[in-house]
Amino acid sequence: MRTILAYACLSLLVGAPAALSQERNYTLAVTGSFTTSSKLFYNIDDPNEIARNQYLSLSNVLGVGIDIRRRIEESGLAVGISVEYISKLDDISESVSSTAIAAVKDGFVVVPIEATGYFTIPFSSERAQMYMGGGAGIYLGARHYQYSTESARVIDQKPGYGIHILTGFCYRISPVIGLRSELKFRDVQFQSTNVFLPSYVSLPAPNYQPFSSRINIDGMTLTVGLAAFF
Repeated sequence: MRTILAYACLSLLVGAPAALSQERNYTLAVTGSFTTSSKLFYNIDDPNEIARNQYLSLSNVLGVGIDIRRRIEESGLAVGISVEYISKLDDISESVSSTAIAAVKDGFVVVPIEATGYFTIPFSSERAQMYMGGGAGIYLGARHYQYSTESARVIDQKPGYGIHILTGFCYRISPVIGLRSELKFRDVQFQSTNVFLPSYVSLPAPNYQPFSSRINIDGMTLTVGLAAFF
């Protein structure tokens, strides 16, 4: 029995490089992301420049995503498309009088859709690959703002457009499975218009007029994930 197991392990060790050399052209990955910082500009229509530049800082932004890539044979190049879901909501206390404090939640949800080209760095091996990439994307998002028990309704959304660059590393733990990590730099911007609807609540909403906001996700993004080759 021990002899059979030894031969099996030896076969796997000898056969792994050969299996890895049978390149698969497609990669499907599921990822999680962490972005260091973002800004929510809440007075973008104010005529005063100082007021327009005021923002709420939102840090440690989390997201999940999926991407698919197609390798271009014998070139070291690949192209891909990715979709993410990123959200951030912070709890904030806001004074409405000398004796009353309103519980406020403020943040955003955004779905980046990005197309990227990748270039494998030449000194990479079949098992461990380093690469660089860049591309463009569209960003669909909205502000989520809750004052006391009332949530502001989203009545208009303006998507944003931008470019990105990245560097990454992928380690193949088997012919069909790999671990991937990337560092991405991008400037995500989009606008959202919200409004509170009049209702009977314990604390009054700030106003009942539509208000517009701009969200800017400008921090460094780290992603890690599991990739399948096929």
